Amino acid sequence: MVIYNPSEKTTIIHVVTPEVDTNLTISAPSNVVAGENFIIEGVLTRVDTSVALSGETIALSYIDVNLNKVSLGTATTGTFEGAVKYQKTVNIPVPNPDDEDYVLMAEFAGSERAGLALRPTSSIGNINIGANLNIPVILAGITALSVFLMIIGLKK
Repeated sequence: MVIYNPSEKTTIIHVVTPEVDTNLTISAPSNVVAGENFIIEGVLTRVDTSVALSGETIALSYIDVNLNKVSLGTATTGTFEGAVKYQKTVNIPVPNPDDEDYVLMAEFAGSERAGLALRPTSSIGNINIGANLNIPVILAGITALSVFLMIIGLKK
């Protein structure tokens, strides 16, 4: 027979949560007509496994012509069009319809999951917002039609 005598000991246990690097992409049209909505989308992945992460918050913003950072709100990663990504429809108001280049930003602040810490990351993209490109085409078409009708009228 084995007899165990009572004993006690106190110790400190350190639980180490693995930190994982993340990668974030951003995608938007390269050119947009002033005043029109457009979609910003991208993917947040773990660097170690390249697996897309769902349920994470992405902050979206742009740098305006005065170099101010302007928020476009947030998007949450999830399943859109059969893929895990973030997606948001936005509109950047422009003070004049001249062509302007803007820097788009997507930022992930990092998060903690059970037994895992996801490190923050960010991504930037560019977009040109300008006047309606269809107006010059419409005006050129009207001008050409007017000239054509005038020539036909002169021949009669």
